[in-house]
Amino acid sequence: MPPLTVGECARELGVRPKDLSDVLYLRILPDSDTECPVVAGRRYIPREYVPKLKAVLQERGKIRRREVAGS
Repeated sequence: MPPLTVGECARELGVRPKDLSDVLYLRILPDSDTECPVVAGRRYIPREYVPKLKAVLQERGKIRRREVAGS
């Protein structure tokens, strides 16, 4: 599958593109520059990297964790 742009990834995760960009540009994940390269001015995010971004965004309160039924 082709990689996602920041906008596409943000839509999939239900966050603002700025929140996702902040995680990438502030290098909160140390491998984000190599895993999510900037090509011709656009950052590309491999689909297998999305769970890492999702976890960081959840930790920062940008994505709500889903409640588990019965808990």
